[in-house]
Amino acid sequence: MEAFVRGKVTVAELGKWHGQEAFFRDCTYRMFPATRTLSPAYLLLMAGIFGAYAPRLDQLLENRLIELAAAGSLLLTLPPPWLREGKTPGPHLSTWMFDADRYSKRFREPPELDCDKLFGAFAVLALMLEGTSRTIDLREIKEEIRRSRLQFFNKMRWLFLARFEDVKIDGVQEEMDRCGFSVEQRTFALAWIGKKFNLINSSASGPELE
Repeated sequence: MEAFVRGKVTVAELGKWHGQEAFFRDCTYRMFPATRTLSPAYLLLMAGIFGAYAPRLDQLLENRLIELAAAGSLLLTLPPPWLREGKTPGPHLSTWMFDADRYSKRFREPPELDCDKLFGAFAVLALMLEGTSRTIDLREIKEEIRRSRLQFFNKMRWLFLARFEDVKIDGVQEEMDRCGFSVEQRTFALAWIGKKFNLINSSASGPELE
């Protein structure tokens, strides 16, 4: 995991060696049990939403955005659910993730994301929302997504909300057009929104709390 954090291992290599679940799970350092590293999926999602906070990290940001696109392409080839019963993605989402004011002075938002990077971010956040919905009420998080001024959510917000509440399908279609999603990416997104499948095994943590 540490090798991935340092950019020495790719998403494809991580999946080949440890399976797809390793992509979504944080882990504890053996020598420091109280210290945890964020999951690879979470790190890539943060790169897509927030970018980097210093110019010296621009190369790391570029590498993580490339891996974000690779993750989306890889996940699209894997049949859901991506996590088995008893496995949960880490960490759970919190409202601070969607607050533009909190990060406007610390982070520089990433450059314009292409369709594959956007789909990678969609796939990761969709799974995290699904997992979080099984343990807490998403009301506050949904409200933060709805009103977030972050560049990322100006591209797509209804794509996430539509699984958990009734929204106009026109808004969803417009966002997929704006993101430039391929036919395959659109088909996946609409099937997830329509609850045709779960990304986490449906019995893992109980029903979704809407």
